[in-house]
Amino acid sequence: MTSRINETIDGSVFARWRADETYRPLNLVAWAKSKQVDPAKFVDTVMAADPNVVVP
Repeated sequence: MTSRINETIDGSVFARWRADETYRPLNLVAWAKSKQVDPAKFVDTVMAADPNVVVP
């Protein structure tokens, strides 16, 4: 998977993940696997390259 500079994942994506069991975009599944994270645990917008970095 490639990463773009300053690419972010909006908090609304994670909210939809939690709200809709059928919403599982392959790229988000791959991202979560590569970062060893659970998308359901995120609330805020985060940096795609480092999900520990919250974007205001």
